[in-house]
Amino acid sequence: MGYHPDCGRDLGLARDIDVVWPGKPGSRRRRRLVFRMRAELAQRGTTLLVIDGVHRAYVFGEERARLLNRTKIVLNLSREKWGDNSMRFFLAAANGALVVSEPTLRHSDFTAGVHLVEAPLDRLAETVQAYLEEEPR
Repeated sequence: MGYHPDCGRDLGLARDIDVVWPGKPGSRRRRRLVFRMRAELAQRGTTLLVIDGVHRAYVFGEERARLLNRTKIVLNLSREKWGDNSMRFFLAAANGALVVSEPTLRHSDFTAGVHLVEAPLDRLAETVQAYLEEEPR
C-alpha cells in the first residue's frame, strides 16, 4: 500500500499554516473532538484550520496539495476509535506535513514514532503545540 502521485508532492512552499484538520466529521465523536481540539489549541495561541465542507469548503487535487504543502501539522481524529484514517496519513506524507494523531489501530504500516506522532486525546493539543514550538523559525 502506498500513495499515488495524485496525493501531492513537495512544492517547496513556505509552511505558514500551523495545524489543519481535513475531512468530514462523519460522527458525533469526531465533531466533538474537532471542536475540543480547536478550543484547546486556541488556548495555546494556535489556530486549527478546519476543512470540513461546512466551515471551509473541501479541497482536492492541486488546491489540496498547495494547502498541505503550506501546513506544518495535519491533525488526525478518528470517526470511531476503530476507524482507519490511513488515507489522511498518505496525503500528509506526500505533501511533507507531520501527522499528529490520537492513538489508532494498526490498519496500515504507519508506525507511531516513525511515520507519525501519537498522543492520548488529553495530551493531543499539548503535543501539537510542543512540535510547533520545536520547529526552527
